[in-house]
Amino acid sequence: AMAADPDLYVPAEEPREPPQPEVPPQPATDPAEEEKRRREADYALLKKEIDRVERKCRDYEATAMGTIDEAIATLEQYKNKVMECDEDDEEALENVVKEFEKVWSEANYPSRVAPEAKPAKDMLACVGKLGKAIEKVCPKEESWENATWDLKEHPIDRDALKEVIVNHLYRVGRFDIGDLYAESEGGELADVDENAPKPIPPERREAMKAPFVEMWNVTWQIEREGDLSGLKTWLERNGDALVNKYTGAPPRVEFLLRKLEYVRML
Repeated sequence: AMAADPDLYVPAEEPREPPQPEVPPQPATDPAEEEKRRREADYALLKKEIDRVERKCRDYEATAMGTIDEAIATLEQYKNKVMECDEDDEEALENVVKEFEKVWSEANYPSRVAPEAKPAKDMLACVGKLGKAIEKVCPKEESWENATWDLKEHPIDRDALKEVIVNHLYRVGRFDIGDLYAESEGGELADVDENAPKPIPPERREAMKAPFVEMWNVTWQIEREGDLSGLKTWLERNGDALVNKYTGAPPRVEFLLRKLEYVRML
């Protein structure tokens, strides 16, 4: 065999990478725009968490109010049964009491609205997420980390807190429970705590309740009778206060009212 001529050796070409498309230079990132986008995303998350908390609060409120209504109905039912018993028939009275204790125990009303019940746990979990979303939008100051609230130097205004609770009960249409709580004198707490909440005066209570009574009368008129006249009257009187102060747009409820009237005409 003939030896290879070293002068004729041609080295193999090294593999070449395919040509890469030219990447146009990226414009420099504007820190202000980046911050704006980040804040918009944080606010969008905050709105989402607020909406979620509102839904969970409505669910819990419906469960709690339904449970309270059911408990009150049970008490009324067995109160009437006791009233129907002959005063001299101790056996019949004892049977009613035993039946009531059994029904009340099986219904277990307190546990259905307790903090560990599912509706309450769901609501509190959402409140926790909302807190984190708020912290992203409004970071805590370092000075807040070890802040404490001295109840002796800054006692809670329990009368004001009582008004807030009563106002909420009126707002959701529970005038009976709101009146009972407004008239309460603090029970045993009043004997040992001079700061126990005092009854809300009747004139103050009626002033708090009046706008919500009107609102719920209109709502019940629509729900029970399908009558929109009360809502029209209310809008004529309060419509100006509901106009969007930024855009001048009329209140959405007015649009929905016209839409409902049109649907009924069809």
